[in-house]
Amino acid sequence: MSLRQKRKEELKEQIFRESLRLFRDQGYDNVTVDQITRACGIAKGTFYNYFPKKEHLLLHLGLAQMEVLNESLQKYHNHSDIKEKIEMIFGDLFQLFENEWDLMSLALSEILRTNLVSGKEFENINSFQDALSSMLDEAKQQGQISKEADSDAIASTLIGIYFHTLLISLSSNDSSRLSSVFHDHLEVVWNGFKPL
Repeated sequence: MSLRQKRKEELKEQIFRESLRLFRDQGYDNVTVDQITRACGIAKGTFYNYFPKKEHLLLHLGLAQMEVLNESLQKYHNHSDIKEKIEMIFGDLFQLFENEWDLMSLALSEILRTNLVSGKEFENINSFQDALSSMLDEAKQQGQISKEADSDAIASTLIGIYFHTLLISLSSNDSSRLSSVFHDHLEVVWNGFKPL
């Protein structure tokens, strides 16, 4: 990544995080783009270069998770045990929430409250599922998962566990157990995925 690209990514992340702080303090509906640009020390046009609308700030969370997923898939590509690999990948995804729970839980709450699960979010979820399905297909070839198991159904189940875990933590306002809750739920369904 070039220095220019790195600076652009850093500015985008700064805008996202500063916006979430304003949303936390004043409420999503009460924050304007003008307030965000003043808080970030940028021009309004700069804001729109990164986020076409205020709503896109919240959708950035899904994009950030896709980046983490892709990095994790690369990082653990050669890890041999599929179940451990799954837990490490989802552990990385939960890390963003655990590190910045106040801001990330706010973003998640606002996404749910404003019904922003739009076409772009479904596109991210489908990409998430496709990436997991490919990994699971590889595990099938290695004999770690039953050849009869449907990789798309397993991937969809894993994503369901992931979102359920986030919702449990959101309702209890506690991010400390994200990975362990995911692990517990994965254990419940894992026997259905193991080869006979």
